[in-house]
Amino acid sequence: MASCALFFSMVLWVSFVGVVVGFSGCGVVSDPPYEDDGSYEAGVVSNEDELNVLQGPILEFVNEDGVFGVHGCYSNVNKETGRLTLYLEANEETGVDYEAYKEKIWENFGGGYDIVFELIPFPEEATISGVIRDVFVEESRDGKYVGTILVVSQESSFVAGDGEPYYDASQISVNEDVEIVDSQGRELGFDDLEEGMFVDSFYRGLTLTVYPGLQGTEMLVVHEDYDLPRAGETFSEEAFESLFDGENLLGPFPMVMETWSSEVEIPEWDMEVTWYMDSGMAYYDEAGGFDEPVLYIGNLKYTAMGPHDLYVTGKVENVVVRPGGSVEILEMDDEFLWVRFEVVGEYGASVDERKFNREWKLTPGP
Repeated sequence: MASCALFFSMVLWVSFVGVVVGFSGCGVVSDPPYEDDGSYEAGVVSNEDELNVLQGPILEFVNEDGVFGVHGCYSNVNKETGRLTLYLEANEETGVDYEAYKEKIWENFGGGYDIVFELIPFPEEATISGVIRDVFVEESRDGKYVGTILVVSQESSFVAGDGEPYYDASQISVNEDVEIVDSQGRELGFDDLEEGMFVDSFYRGLTLTVYPGLQGTEMLVVHEDYDLPRAGETFSEEAFESLFDGENLLGPFPMVMETWSSEVEIPEWDMEVTWYMDSGMAYYDEAGGFDEPVLYIGNLKYTAMGPHDLYVTGKVENVVVRPGGSVEILEMDDEFLWVRFEVVGEYGASVDERKFNREWKLTPGP
């Protein structure tokens, strides 16, 4: 890690969704090393510390100017010549004179250093493609930010370490400059975006690696001919009628924000068990939209806590549960426990029975 400070200055500034954030060293968040009084007189930057102080204001200036998108900047000093260089990570845009823009920066913040634009071309492939699962309308004070959409991929990217498939998902911030079109190139507005639409999002900025991710977008392409999956297409007619009572449901959709849980106390064994499902597939009533799933199918996990620091986890594969349900203890003795996962709701009951021994290991059923 010592080489990180050998050639590069100690301050990196990045921009994300209109917010300027400072990073010091090799990624540790901190304030600039010198106080910023907000005033910079035209002159000559004479040392690395002065250039470090300018990084944040320059990045904010370019962002507010709006000629091209900029995602971050950093500086370094040539140890042999002492020459200072400021690097700006910017979008490559047609018709922008980047050489002339250097003069604009020097005019406002002084000279004495080189400027290098590290240009990022527009992505050839979408950053994320998927179904809009939620739309949040929330305008900012300056009117530039108009809202956020939650986009979830319908295809698994990989299988995680716990054996569960992983689906890309991101909360995407949309501002007034975002280009929104359909697959034929016809212009749309943010008000035209609805739950259930399939979109491609193109973006050259940072994505915060939480789940769902947080990112912006430069262009949204809506596939107007996309047909939402329906439960009747993924099950046999007999299975569909038994599970869904003949209702017309949309799905499957990967569980992202949805969770199901139920707690059960077993006084005879001095144990408390939490059953939960946080990954799997969710199904929605077509008439009700994406407000509340009516059924989940996936691996039902459990955590059992008992005396002598007993803490056991496990899962039951391919269980059907419904919101508002519970887990029922059917019968038990000194060694074994029969458990029924039963959720009764608008669409009837879904029943699944399993047998566990006292150490909470799954045993074959009858």
